[in-house]
Amino acid sequence: MITDADKKKNEENGNALVAQANQLIILTDAHYKKAVVGVDSAKAFQTAVKDVWDPVCDAANKAHKAATAGRKEQIEPFIKAEKIFKRLLNDYDLEQERKAAAEQKIRDDEKAKRDKELLDEQNRKLKLAADLEKSGKVEEAQDVLEDAADIQDEIESIPEPYVEKATPGGMTYIDNWKAFITDPKLVPREFCIPDQKKLDQYAKMMKGESAPAGVTFKNERTSRRV
Repeated sequence: MITDADKKKNEENGNALVAQANQLIILTDAHYKKAVVGVDSAKAFQTAVKDVWDPVCDAANKAHKAATAGRKEQIEPFIKAEKIFKRLLNDYDLEQERKAAAEQKIRDDEKAKRDKELLDEQNRKLKLAADLEKSGKVEEAQDVLEDAADIQDEIESIPEPYVEKATPGGMTYIDNWKAFITDPKLVPREFCIPDQKKLDQYAKMMKGESAPAGVTFKNERTSRRV
């Protein structure tokens, strides 16, 4: 059992050692040796803290693992069922999208065909009006021009077709596009990530020499008590 007094003592010792480390400047061998002693003190305090806290952490960790395992076992069938339901719903919604898109294309094609027929008729009347005017039949040409204008009004009055997807309510669907690599050699350079692990291994092997283009080797040394 860890008491409040133990916690307070560890906190005080830790703060004191950190303050000592922050104040130390190594200018002489004596200062260096003092820092070595500081390393030993820090490691000794760490061991003492672990001796007290490790049994508590181990017990808590075992209890946590047992609880999470039990929760996982109980909840797993419901998660599985939810995924199946959502897959079925998503498949149905995609099928409704496909049907709506197919129907939309039919209606768009029908409208495009009607528009073309009307435009062809309008162009025919415009040509006829021009011919009539050349022949001196101005009034008849004007009547034909008015007919052509009526056709334009008819074209503009035809609404754009819209087919709504026939999926019932209750769910929303969010697109989540993902990329799957089929040939790594063909992936463009801007989508490639440098292999950090391989670069670190190369830096160790070369001991800081001959860094590849675009890379700088840096020696992040660590200290170890002998």
